[in-house]
Formats: sequence, structure tokens, C-alpha cells
Amino acid sequence: MLDIGIFRGRLRLSFKGLLFCLAAIFMVVGLGCPLRAGEKVEGQMANRPSPGRMITTAVMGTWPVLLHPLRGGEWGHNIVRSYVNRALFQQVNDDVICVFCVSAPSEKNYTLRSEKTSDGHDVTVATYEIRPDARWGDGEPITSADLVFSFEVMDVNRDKIFINNTKMDSIIKITQITDKKFSIIQRGVICSDRLAMPPLIPSHLEKEIWDKSHNNYFDNSLYIRQPNNPGLYNGPFLVLGIDEGLLHLKRNNFWIGRKPYFERVDVYAPRDQDGLNQIVRSKRVDNFTTLMFSMGQNIVRDFKDIYNPYYAPSDYLVHLKVNFNNIILSDVRVRKALLLGIDRDGLLDKILDGKGIVAQGLLNPFMPGYVAVSRYPYSTKKAEQWLDESGWLRGNDGLRYNAAGEPLKFELRYRRYYPWVDLAPSLAAAWRKLGITVNLVEDPDLSGDALDSRQRYTGLVGFAQNFDQDWDTVRLWYHSSMIPRQGNGWQGSNHFGIDSPDLDRALDKLATARCSRDLRQAAMADIQRAYADGLPTLPIWFGTVLTLSDKRLSDTVDAQTFSAAPIENWRLRD
Repeated sequence: MLDIGIFRGRLRLSFKGLLFCLAAIFMVVGLGCPLRAGEKVEGQMANRPSPGRMITTAVMGTWPVLLHPLRGGEWGHNIVRSYVNRALFQQVNDDVICVFCVSAPSEKNYTLRSEKTSDGHDVTVATYEIRPDARWGDGEPITSADLVFSFEVMDVNRDKIFINNTKMDSIIKITQITDKKFSIIQRGVICSDRLAMPPLIPSHLEKEIWDKSHNNYFDNSLYIRQPNNPGLYNGPFLVLGIDEGLLHLKRNNFWIGRKPYFERVDVYAPRDQDGLNQIVRSKRVDNFTTLMFSMGQNIVRDFKDIYNPYYAPSDYLVHLKVNFNNIILSDVRVRKALLLGIDRDGLLDKILDGKGIVAQGLLNPFMPGYVAVSRYPYSTKKAEQWLDESGWLRGNDGLRYNAAGEPLKFELRYRRYYPWVDLAPSLAAAWRKLGITVNLVEDPDLSGDALDSRQRYTGLVGFAQNFDQDWDTVRLWYHSSMIPRQGNGWQGSNHFGIDSPDLDRALDKLATARCSRDLRQAAMADIQRAYADGLPTLPIWFGTVLTLSDKRLSDTVDAQTFSAAPIENWRLRD
């Protein structure tokens, strides 16, 4: 888990599945348009097609870019895969938007139903029909066999793949009914907003390779050996060829979505920020999306005559994880004092130029299901009162001690990445004014998924986290039964030992709400209130996703949210 945000869902890029890797924080786009005055022609840029027919993108990440739908979690790789492959459907808030399916499963026509297994467990069966015009890039039809094959590969290789979607774990089986119709069986009572779907893999090309050797499949896959085979892709673009550090894409004529304006796409994959920054500052870059806010703001400042800036609220919650084994921090009164003692609005102005949202809970006000919750406005007076009440009193030296003479002291651990390199020292300085001693620890190996987190990280840890409205994920992170221990088979992601009875009850309420919209909404509201009251983590802010779009371009961002739009929507202005 990283200390940066990533576009997702309605307020973000719609490319789901992302894993948390620092190398994946940018996307840059350049048009094949005439050079501006004073520009130099160098290397690949000298051979660009006529205006408007080619677009050049760049995604920072490791090379080679992993094109197989079941491999890799870097955001840069996910972006490239979104150009060339799409899933059967897209989940947007509570709605299923079909890409290659005829219609979303529904209880009304019995294509979505819950059943009991012979041993009494709940399962949900969702039946889908694939559109008759859905085809791979070589013209072969997309069929039910592709989904069955994809799930087989995923199921056998769960330890070798990266699918950033906890919903996938609930899939038990995929059954082919006809060439165009199939059913997916998931554990539990699954509502429409929790339906899971494996990525599509072309069985007519890949199954023979899989059948020859399961162990060597990914090494021998055509995504590795013949990446320019059009039958591997179903998205708006196909892979035309690959050079070192550069992918060449061409428009897919069998794509059934909106026809892309651009015929060609070149995708650069610079290895580091310096290489990416050089591309952006070449003055041939037309669309640039970043959560490295300082870099984005520098581009806004230096190229204000070229770009229109668009700021979209991120759904990544920048927060501090709390070690509940720490006797000081496990006291909610101390946690409330810590939150009241920092000027979060001032920090936003200082670090994000005021382009963020102070976090009061798990959701920001622009996210579906948000409810107003307890607020902790900056007040050193109230912070002092909470500390006094919890038994931490100021000594003659101005520092705070308990009755046993022990100092109010803990560590704040973070990675030296944006925004923590500026945020962590600011937090420590604010708390020192309250008489608290904070040890700042830079930790390049910081991990949010370590089973020994409570032993490794003794105090507070700086993180950012997104759950994409997946409330089952919230349960994994915050419910006390999800603290990994021998008794539960080391399951769950509550690595910091959060134990909040009110939050447990709210999460249990959601689990029993099944698919009742009213009950689910009430439970989600209770979860947000329990989080805000109990502060299992300390929320700081929701950051901002910055897109800079050349003034000649249109439709590069959503008109309402200002988040980046899918590449097939981008156009040149008339």
C-alpha cells in the first residue's frame, strides 16, 4: 500500500485493479501535431504521422510492460492494458455497465439468484449473455469458453497472478451454457454491486499453450512470444509492435465501443521520474495525469499557456495507521487529541495548494453513500483537554507524562515519498506543541500487509488507501475478527489490531443486510459514523488528481468530475 492515490471508478480513471506501486503515478499524452515554434525534432518524434491521427502516451514503470490480463499490478501496466483489453462489464458505483454482455444480471428475469448448497451455504448464480458482435482483434468471436478458460488459469495460479479485486476470491465456478451464455457462481449472497468477472483471455490462442504446460504457461504465452498477435486483444487498440521502452498500438477495427479518433498510439515507458519529466517538458505532451502533485503544479505554472488544468477529488484516504498494541495510542481520547491538534486545512494549503479535501471519515463528500460524520476541527484547546483527561499532564519542561512519570512518546514511520516527506515533519511539529515527543522514522521497506505489523511498527504509520466502495474490503481491514491470528488461519488484513466494538457491529449489520438497498445504506452510514467516532485510523485528507490537457483537446476529462476519460473518448477540437 502506497502513500499515493490512484484513479478509480466514477471520480477516477475507470481502470480497476490496480496495485499499489510507486512507479505507477503518471500518465502522459502527446499528439502527433505540428511542432511549436522553437521546438527541436529528436529521435522518434521526428517521424510522427499527420496531425490528429496519432497520439503518444507515456506510463512510468518497469520494462517490459506486462500485457497478459492476469499478470502485474503496476498502474502504468494497467493503463496500457486498458488501451488494448477490456472486461466483459464495468462496475460503476452500484451499476453494472455492459461492455461485451447483452445486459446485466437481474433478479427480475432470474439471471441473478441466490441458492443454498447441499451443505447449507449461500451461493449466488449470475448468468450472462455475450453480445453477438463481440470479437477479438483477429475477428474471432468472444465466447463463453474464454471466460471458463480465464477462470481456470486464474484458479490454478492464484499465487502467481495479481488481481487487485477481492471480489474474485468469491468465485467458485464458471459454467458454460452455450457459446454465448455462461453462469458464474460466487460464495455468499452477492448483490449486483459485488458481481465478479475474470478478465477475458482468448482461449482460441492461449488454451493450447496452457494445456501443454500449466507451470510454464505465462512464460510461453503469446502475450510474451507474439505480443503483436491481434487476437490477444479486444479493446480500442491492438499492439502493432514493441521496441525497447516503447509500444506501438493501432486502432482495433473490431472494437464495439466508441470509435477512437486516433488511428495510432505510441506508449513510452520511462523507468524513472526524470525520464518522464523530460517527456512532459518536451512541449509535445498534450495530456498529463498525475498524483505527484508538486510535479503537476510545476507543469501548470510553467506551461499555463498550453494546458488547461483539471482537479478531480481522489478517493484515496491519506491517513495514519495506529498500532493498537501501543497502550498510548489505543486510547481513543489520545487519538482524538492528535487529530484535533493538527491544522489539516492549513496543511492542505501548504502541501496541496488547497486542492484537497479534509477527511472526516472513510468517504469524501463526492463519493456515493457519503454521510456527514463527527468533525475534528483544529483546536489545540480541545486537544489539550483530551490529553489532560486521559492522564497525560504537562511537566515543568513542557512535555507530557503519565502518573508513573513515563513520557507521552511514540514513533511516526513513513516512506520518503510525496506527501509524507513534507506531511510527517509537519505533524510531528504540531504535536510537539502539545507536549508530545514524536520520533520520525523513514522506512523505505514500509509495508501495509506485513503479518508482524504490530511488532514492526510500534506507533503511527503514514499510508493512503482506497477501498473503491468495496465494503467487504473494509471488513478485512477493520473488523476485529480479521486480525490475522492462528485461530482464524491468519486470515484478514487487520494487521494493526483494530478492535472497535461499534465498528464491528456496523460491519456485521452490513453483512446481514444482504441485498436490501435501504438496509445496506443504513449500515454503510453506521460504518462511517463508527469510524469517525472511534478513529481506528487518523484521517488526514483526500488528495487531488491533476490532469493537464492541451487546449486543443476535448473530451479528455469527465465534464462533471474532471477525472481522466478513457482514451477512446479523446478528440481534437473542431
